[in-house]
Amino acid sequence: MWVSWALILLGLALIAVPLVPYIQARARIVDVQDPDPPGLPLEPDRRADRPIQLTVADGPSGTLMPGGDAEGPWRLYIPRIDLGVEIFDGTTPEILKKGPGVYPEGVKPGQHGNLCIAGHRNAHKCEFWYLDRVKPGDPIFVTIGEVSYRYETERVWVIARNDWSVIKPTGYNCVTLTTCHPLGSTEKRLVVRARLVQATLPRPAAAKP
Repeated sequence: MWVSWALILLGLALIAVPLVPYIQARARIVDVQDPDPPGLPLEPDRRADRPIQLTVADGPSGTLMPGGDAEGPWRLYIPRIDLGVEIFDGTTPEILKKGPGVYPEGVKPGQHGNLCIAGHRNAHKCEFWYLDRVKPGDPIFVTIGEVSYRYETERVWVIARNDWSVIKPTGYNCVTLTTCHPLGSTEKRLVVRARLVQATLPRPAAAKP
């Protein structure tokens, strides 16, 4: 009898162990949520100096957009899924363990072109766990320090894992997010693409008399 119970407990343990990293990762993601992220437009009564909002025209790939020379960490904000994380330069396994990474084949934050970002969904911090919940029209923000670029989601779709066409130049300013699909598998890739609509720059401090 005790052998049967032992086998049942062993089976439950084998089922539970893979879930532990996901539970821990989700807890970490909730912990890093920033309710008032830097660089995002704020209500007038919450900020005396209104930020400068600019419509950004497309330009040659790799050239700087307004605010593109700003200093500070790169961050990604997706209000639909309550995600706010730092993003890093590169997509090596070591970098993606820290957080989402910017593909070297695309442009960097603050540059004209296709900003491509990869992130884990099934491993490590699982930042893109809920990425499939993003819908067309949803805003996505990329910030550099206090400079914010607002994108609006155009399309969410699934591609083959070896389809690299989504990180090629698009001819317009956009952000392309990629992650594994479906949950628990690396068989395919989920893609979210959003078009740049606005840049928000901090208003320069008034000159002292």
